[in-house]
Amino acid sequence: MRHVEHRTHRDADGLTDREAGILEHLDAAPDQRAGELARHLGIGKSSLSAQLKRLAALGYIAQASAADGRERRISLTDKARDMLIKSSPLSADRLLALLQELTSAERKSAISGIELLAKGVRMLALRGTHKTPTTRE
Repeated sequence: MRHVEHRTHRDADGLTDREAGILEHLDAAPDQRAGELARHLGIGKSSLSAQLKRLAALGYIAQASAADGRERRISLTDKARDMLIKSSPLSADRLLALLQELTSAERKSAISGIELLAKGVRMLALRGTHKTPTTRE
């Protein structure tokens, strides 16, 4: 599956959907090389380079050159991680607001589901398979 270029801006942080997607990919697979990321996203290295420059200027990513100086490794900054947490549909504030809107029975059911998911995450962590699944191609 090939990614599609998005030019819309998100209101909260001023990033394009593509830029937010880059940050989300880096969150799921940290310290990627620029070339790997460009291939995964289905865009040219020059297009990615322009977006990475903007993300770096905004303080969302850090780039370090590999030993040979040809490939750059890209990682998220604390600012990017904080922004991703705050913009997540599963942020604590959003979950709390949602739970308060539910009936008592719905709230119990939702909490049971969250507990089941948390148990599954702990089981995966114990097995050492804590990586986020990639998008199906």
